[in-house]
Amino acid sequence: MKRFLFYFMMLLSTCILITGCTTSDSNGTPNANEAVSPDNTQSTKNTIYIGSISDVRKFQQKSDDRSVPVLDTTKLDKAKVIGKKRSTIGLSIGTLYLDDNQTVSDFIKESFKKAAKQSGYTVIENKAKIDENTVRANIHIVRFWTWYDTGVWDIDIRAEIENTIILKSNDQTEKLMVKGSAIVEKPIGTDKAYNAAVDTARDNLVKDIRSKLRKSGMLGK
Repeated sequence: MKRFLFYFMMLLSTCILITGCTTSDSNGTPNANEAVSPDNTQSTKNTIYIGSISDVRKFQQKSDDRSVPVLDTTKLDKAKVIGKKRSTIGLSIGTLYLDDNQTVSDFIKESFKKAAKQSGYTVIENKAKIDENTVRANIHIVRFWTWYDTGVWDIDIRAEIENTIILKSNDQTEKLMVKGSAIVEKPIGTDKAYNAAVDTARDNLVKDIRSKLRKSGMLGK
């Protein structure tokens, strides 16, 4: 009898130990919903409102350097001017303008909007929709000019765009310097050739804006 009780108690102890280990393993399994839940704090981006665009480009009346912006001060078309047409010997034969009666400010605004949207940010057009989380962007157009340099066989048509972007959010202010440039080789300097250089410079400008926005202390977090 005593031997029977001894074996019975040994069997009961073994069952308890086995059951206890199984329960411990079960508690260590994470909840399925918790394991796959996304980190929503990283999915929300800032909204951006373009407060102002200022064309602060500086022009000279005359210059032998084709890369220097030149504009007759008697003309009132600065808002659309992007270059001077010149003959093969460098003589001025006209003025280059943006297509479709577009101003330089319009051009830069659309480029900034494109870059911001590609970076995942929402661009607010209506000022009434600004809230405390909206970042305001003031853009200064420092340079927007096209010209050509004489090459061995072709001419190098060049375009350079440079902007300063001031970002403001609450008490924070950040300055971004963005640029876009291009060189297009063509046998002659036609309007189509200049437009090709400007389009490439704009694409590079958008890339630079996108990169700077993503690295920004206000927008890149």
